[in-house]
Amino acid sequence: PYGNELESWGGHPMAVGISVDVAKVSALKEYFDAAVARGQSAAGTRGENARELDIAAWLEPGDLTAELFDQIAQLSPFGEGNPEPVFGIRGVVMPAGAIAFGGDNFRFQMLLPNLSRLGVVAWHKPEGAPAAGTRVDFAVRLSWNNYNGRKYQQAELVDWRPAENVG
Repeated sequence: PYGNELESWGGHPMAVGISVDVAKVSALKEYFDAAVARGQSAAGTRGENARELDIAAWLEPGDLTAELFDQIAQLSPFGEGNPEPVFGIRGVVMPAGAIAFGGDNFRFQMLLPNLSRLGVVAWHKPEGAPAAGTRVDFAVRLSWNNYNGRKYQQAELVDWRPAENVG
């Protein structure tokens, strides 16, 4: 609908370029902001309008081994033609001690069956962490994290939902 107001435009799935008269920049900004707000409202945060995730595989906490992390690393580099896999983990009891940082981010440690811990980080989650003791299903990206000379397993929380009972 706003295309008639642009002097020129073009792009591809990963980028766009436009030319607009300087006098129309404010109107374009208002139109763009309203379109983004409509899109966010339609997507919702949870419930029937929530986005669907493509889960590569459902894992058990015991599957989160160094060997699996090595295999995932061998699939990189990730990008448009090779998306990073998202894995599901069902029925995790949310541990106490989630730490908020940097606005709407949080991190916590997930206890694994071998009594080791997996660091989990969540970026830009305004809904915050699930309540401690809640059973949840996680959607995560798994990777090695190299920090301060140490290499350790890390999960990036993509999304979560209350746990579903799977027979």
